[in-house]
Amino acid sequence: MSFFDNSNKKKQNTLNVMGITSVLDDYLLGINQAKYIFFVVKPLNISVLSNEIVTSKIIGLTTTLKTIENIEILCINSSQSYEKNKEFLKQRLEKETKPAIKKLLIQDMQFLDQIRISMSTSREFLLCLRFANNTGMDAISMVVKRTIQTSTEGGLTTTLATKNDLKRLLSIYYEQNVFDDTTPDVEGKQYCEEV
Repeated sequence: MSFFDNSNKKKQNTLNVMGITSVLDDYLLGINQAKYIFFVVKPLNISVLSNEIVTSKIIGLTTTLKTIENIEILCINSSQSYEKNKEFLKQRLEKETKPAIKKLLIQDMQFLDQIRISMSTSREFLLCLRFANNTGMDAISMVVKRTIQTSTEGGLTTTLATKNDLKRLLSIYYEQNVFDDTTPDVEGKQYCEEV
């Protein structure tokens, strides 16, 4: 496992949002050098599973949460929000006088509703571990392996979040942007010439 390979450190950037100073290969580095490690949990469509399987999944998740200290659960949207667009269209519809334009605005709102319904199950579940700055890499690696093992034994499909996963997570949290998969390490860096 190439977790925390100190011989191949990437250049750290200086994001200072929400107490995060750097996005590294496998974790977020916070103020006071605290480390935030995320695990992506693949969601299940429980509506097609039997009651016994759903119960076993719940027990597996409960066991994971009881076994690992200081673990947190996050649920984020993995789909774009169109509520502001719909609100704008409603306001335009109230002010519009031309029937042809009103008809187009109604069709736009119906289209946005269809998109929302088709993406209503687009959620992403994450587990987060926080480690103090004085926690050694060996101890962190051991907890990470145990978390993956415990959640896998509990029937959850869990993987360690990559750097791209972490950048996407921040993108969704701050911008509600789920389409940008080329987020640079440093904002605006792509527009600067290297000297």
